[in-house]
Amino acid sequence: MTLTTLAALLENPPLRTTELRLNDSIICKIYELPVSVFDRVRAISEEEDDDVNMDDIVYVAAWALAGRKPTDEELAAISDRFGTRSVMAIYFEALKFSQLDVGAVEREKKH
Repeated sequence: MTLTTLAALLENPPLRTTELRLNDSIICKIYELPVSVFDRVRAISEEEDDDVNMDDIVYVAAWALAGRKPTDEELAAISDRFGTRSVMAIYFEALKFSQLDVGAVEREKKH
């Protein structure tokens, strides 16, 4: 076991990673989402289906891809270049992986 300090953890947070297959030829690494992203996820879940703010979904997906707070340029690039299907796949996989999906709360209650 390695003993570490808060400063070291803040410098290099212990975020888990997993691979996500976007199509037959593209596999990307996504990172576990931090607690700070939860407010955006909650806001998205509270919106009506026809009022969903894609900017929030793009933010969550970008965070998962970068493993850190995305820059404005990265957010714009994802919005301009990625298809909706890819962004939504990244978003939903990041939620499941980070245990922020709807079923996660119920699964945790059972433990």
